[in-house]
Amino acid sequence: MGDGAWCILGDFNSVGGSEERRGVNEEVSSTQREEMFWYNNFVREVQLEDLGVLGRRFSWYHPNGRSMSRIDRVLISEEWVSFWGENSLWVLPRDVSDHCPLILKNEGWEWGPKINWVSWKVVCQSKEVGGLGVRDDSVVNLSLLAKWRWRLLQKRVK
Repeated sequence: MGDGAWCILGDFNSVGGSEERRGVNEEVSSTQREEMFWYNNFVREVQLEDLGVLGRRFSWYHPNGRSMSRIDRVLISEEWVSFWGENSLWVLPRDVSDHCPLILKNEGWEWGPKINWVSWKVVCQSKEVGGLGVRDDSVVNLSLLAKWRWRLLQKRVK
């Protein structure tokens, strides 16, 4: 792939072996075998290392939760390792997407989504005082319940 420190990451939409897929088809078809061959051949030809994952085994989950695959990957060159040191790839729990976020870590550096914890009280404060301006659903719910109780009491009185 030429000289240089290479790090290629993304959704390759391909697995390197049958152990990287579960719940789709237990029997590996000839098409899947060919797909795995071409993916592994590509990695070998460009002389990159496919980093193994830590944390979770799969990076993509079907919405029904029964099918899962490791299709999101990070490929690195020897020059990358020489420059940045040892690397580890972590698969985090998925949230909104059907893909799990990945974090690439190495000796003190971390690339990936960052979580900044903020208290619910701060989130519900108005933007003018440094909050996010999100309304507190528990307070809204209490006020709506009080409104309905008032309406029911008014109907009983009439």
